[in-house]
Amino acid sequence: MTADGSQVLQRLLDEYRECGALLLLFDFDGTLAPIVEHPRLAKLDWGVRRLLERLSRRPGIHLGILSARRLDDLKAICCLSNVFYAGVCGLEMDFHGTRIVHPDTRYMSGAIALVRELLDRAIAEYPGAWIEDKQWAITVHYRQVPWERIAALLSSVDEALAPVRDLLALSSGPMAIEIGLQCVWEKSHVVRALAQAFRVPGRVTLYAGDGDNDREAFRAVDSLGGIALGIGPQSPSNAHYRLPDPASLHAVLVGLERALENPKAGRRRDAEEYLALYGFWKSTTRT
Repeated sequence: MTADGSQVLQRLLDEYRECGALLLLFDFDGTLAPIVEHPRLAKLDWGVRRLLERLSRRPGIHLGILSARRLDDLKAICCLSNVFYAGVCGLEMDFHGTRIVHPDTRYMSGAIALVRELLDRAIAEYPGAWIEDKQWAITVHYRQVPWERIAALLSSVDEALAPVRDLLALSSGPMAIEIGLQCVWEKSHVVRALAQAFRVPGRVTLYAGDGDNDREAFRAVDSLGGIALGIGPQSPSNAHYRLPDPASLHAVLVGLERALENPKAGRRRDAEEYLALYGFWKSTTRT
């Protein structure tokens, strides 16, 4: 069944009109910001930052950014003051200035150091591959590895991790492998915890993500009756709707802000008019 951005926007407007609340949760890389050659080059567009800040200050609207990045890195890039942050997929969090670290992390550093040692040897023969060490998780990046060598690299990583594979949770990202320890806390748990913490009905929750590590978060949103919004071609198959890129998500959020400023917000033609006004094209798919 095909759908477009106006349907996503209309649903948000309907829920806000009915409940007076929205919980808007986003992955960062590939969702709020485009994927770039190296993670340190990622930036949050100034216009997107200002828009998120304004939305976060509207009555009943709560915003959160959930990322595989380290928390301090994520906060430094986003520079948003009224937003909930979750780093390393939820192992470290900032709840409006209150920092929370999952208690299991005290046992993780040693195990992750061992995994790092195994991976260092495995990728040594693959120029362009490198390891991002997040203390409690690791990402193997290979977007600069020659295409014809990627399959061999992935095989080498699998072989290196075989002795400890049962202890690990792996997911794929854009030209990357996310590696952590099997843990009771991930993005899906953060989604549920935030819905409870903000005391909002589950159906007003939207989670937008672009990669495999968003799959469980989508499942959590689905169980709450909310909106799982895939961004880009590699977003998980269990997304309810899809948008082609971060710019399309920005257009929907612009439409949301403009429609909320209109006293007639919530009428379907308003959603369509605002998206048309800001140049949004109809190109999403509902699964």
